[in-house]
Amino acid sequence: AGVQGPPPTTSLATDPAAFCEWKEMAGTGFEAAVASLEGPPRRTFAFQAAKDLCTEYGTECAGIVCGTNRQSCWLGRGRPVPSSSGEVLLSKSCPSTESGGGAEDCEDASRLAQDARRKRDLSGAAIVVLAHSRTDSLKVCLESLLTTPGIELFDVFLSLDSKKDEQAMVKVAAAVASAKGKQVRSWLVEPFDPSKYPAFNKDQLRWYTEYTTGKIAHHYWVAFERIFMEKAYETAIFVEEDLRFSVDFLALFRSTAWLLEADPSLWCVSAWNDLGFSAVTSDQCRLQRTSYFPGLGFMLTRAAWLEIREMWPDAPTMGWDYWMRTAFREKFKECVIPEVPRSHHFAEHGSSVNSKKQLKLFTAMALAELPSRCGASGPCLQFGDVSYLLEDQYEGHMTEAVRTATFTDRTGLTAAATASLHAAGMECAVQQDDLGAFEKPELCAASVLAQQGHCPTAQFMWSTESSWGCRCCRTTAPGKPHQSWSIYEAKKLPGARAPLDRHKLYAVAYLYEEWKSLSRMLGVQPPGTQNAIPADIRSEHYGAVFLRDASSHTRLLLLDRRSTKAYLPDNLRILRRDDMQMFPAQSGQSCSDQCAGRKLRCDNEQLHFVNNCPSLKQHFQCKCAHQVGQDLPNYVSEPGNMNAKQCLVTFISPMKCDGKHPATTRLCACVS
Repeated sequence: AGVQGPPPTTSLATDPAAFCEWKEMAGTGFEAAVASLEGPPRRTFAFQAAKDLCTEYGTECAGIVCGTNRQSCWLGRGRPVPSSSGEVLLSKSCPSTESGGGAEDCEDASRLAQDARRKRDLSGAAIVVLAHSRTDSLKVCLESLLTTPGIELFDVFLSLDSKKDEQAMVKVAAAVASAKGKQVRSWLVEPFDPSKYPAFNKDQLRWYTEYTTGKIAHHYWVAFERIFMEKAYETAIFVEEDLRFSVDFLALFRSTAWLLEADPSLWCVSAWNDLGFSAVTSDQCRLQRTSYFPGLGFMLTRAAWLEIREMWPDAPTMGWDYWMRTAFREKFKECVIPEVPRSHHFAEHGSSVNSKKQLKLFTAMALAELPSRCGASGPCLQFGDVSYLLEDQYEGHMTEAVRTATFTDRTGLTAAATASLHAAGMECAVQQDDLGAFEKPELCAASVLAQQGHCPTAQFMWSTESSWGCRCCRTTAPGKPHQSWSIYEAKKLPGARAPLDRHKLYAVAYLYEEWKSLSRMLGVQPPGTQNAIPADIRSEHYGAVFLRDASSHTRLLLLDRRSTKAYLPDNLRILRRDDMQMFPAQSGQSCSDQCAGRKLRCDNEQLHFVNNCPSLKQHFQCKCAHQVGQDLPNYVSEPGNMNAKQCLVTFISPMKCDGKHPATTRLCACVS
């Protein structure tokens, strides 16, 4: 198959389903849907999209089952079984060269075996399992990890942070290790000792001793220090006790370790993809770069840690992982991640899973099923020639992708719709979500219908004050009178379909503020998972997000209009204004007042261009971290504050000139 682009991918061809034979069998169905696409409701696709996706799923998908008109099809697995539903089954038979989801090989890489760079393997590297108290989860995790091909090359450590649970956890680890014929050594992380940090204020000490995020940050700091500084490992993989792994989990790291030496812009490789949902991913061979640190099974080098440890703030109060994302952005570093994840969050309870929405979100994630073809010796070339991930080559692929893509906007991603007035001068009894600003109610209606199950009804609120947004109604019950709102009902125009050609790559310029609505419209966010995790843009490459529409499986490249990368033509980019000046406000002062005092005005849009660590460090002596709030970006000038002496940026909160806080000093964007 080879690596094709743009963007780089190992899919067989533009029409992969053409390489398979399809046999029609009336009056039959399959035993079950493809596991990752099971319902309720069971995921369905257009006819050709279903064939393409079934091909990419490889042996997991045995064929497709469609209605008599072939407008809606689902992917089946197992054996054909009799059915009286009137549906039509098409069984699939593909040649052994099938790639993407079902390939034995991603690419014939024999020609690369003598490349000196790729001969670097991970023999003698470390794997650290961070755990707290869940013996059942640890057992599942270790059973998965210790049966992964290539595990004999690694030294495995168990890092524990609960003294009262240490004995039980070590006993479980020893039993699994003995059964698998592998040694697992353990250590205990002592609780945070306030006496060793006399410079910390009371709230910072309390964060480490009383807050879960503080305890986890302390655990990770100790684990990093222990493995890289005390034990002097050059490379280590870090996982948590509630993860299980694909068969080629270790092959991913072995295939890409050389990239971390060859490319100084790469700091890590991760098995996790935050957008790796089953409905929108399928190419198990494709790897990509992200400037968003993913965690959940990642490889880090000692060289990277030597830089990171000097940047670590006194108290990364948003969590160690959000701080890592800040550090990566500050230093313009990235991670390599797979399109289809190699780790899977299975536990129903834990620090990352504490609600049904979060559990549903993690359950919707895919897990790769490719076998590992890497032996215990010699270079591991599981993913073929991965040199396309080197910074210069990857940027070339991205530039070419944008150049050859068909540009559209979010209205071009939806079918045309009508908006009939349901109740003038009224608002919804219960609002669901703000889908963004639309100039016409008809455009809002199209977005409502495209929300992939996120809008419970076809009714929505729209206002002539279009900047107020378009909002789904959770119920059809009438709400309160409001002179500026009206309730409409969305209906799809007969025969209207979104003008997307599955053979093309579409580029869409977007703003951060539109991401939430776009991700739901495209089926990226599973229904019922609203607000399960913070609504920042994940798995992005400087704001560029490659994904597929869940319904049509059309390839999309979303491009941030404010990105520092000049992928978009100038007429679509939002740039820093020539007359914009940065000024620190007074402590507790808003940017509106600071700029007005200079006979200038603060610009909400231009605040995005000072919302970064290098800009803040031009004006304040600080270490950088992440937070949410109305007064960002800022420097925390209050000595007793939990975030004291930190410069704070945000990936989540909107920019607001009027925001202020008595503990902070804002950095302002003033224009004439």
